[in-house]
Amino acid sequence: MLLSHPPKAAQLCRGLSLCEIVISLALTSLSVAAIVDGYVVCARQAETSALHIAAQAQALERLEQIRAAKWDPNADPPVDQIWTSNFPPVIKVLDVPSRNVQRLATNITTVQVISTTPPLKAIKIQTVWGWNTGRLFTNTIATYRGPDQ
Repeated sequence: MLLSHPPKAAQLCRGLSLCEIVISLALTSLSVAAIVDGYVVCARQAETSALHIAAQAQALERLEQIRAAKWDPNADPPVDQIWTSNFPPVIKVLDVPSRNVQRLATNITTVQVISTTPPLKAIKIQTVWGWNTGRLFTNTIATYRGPDQ
């Protein structure tokens, strides 16, 4: 069997044309850009979630302080430490690890008397914090509290 040379048309089609190379580079660039953008979006979302959780932890911390406050209307003299004036707004650093950036949050506590018989108070804690975009976010906890038994 004799080896024959390929026809001239087949010899011309062996390499890639400049158009094919440019199109493949464009598709590769779009793919890499999409992957980098997806990474940036995921990192931003993870940081936002961490800040939300840290703000919620601060609100829960203030709620525990209010739960620990004494309220005994049957004592002599009656004791009631659960008033808005006893829990002024506090600015604290959010507990989120970051490089040289401290994120601050403000805890605002509101205590409202709902009923005197039976004694009942509504408690609302708001934690207001900001992010890189300049927007403010608020985490809110609301609960009711009765006197110590």
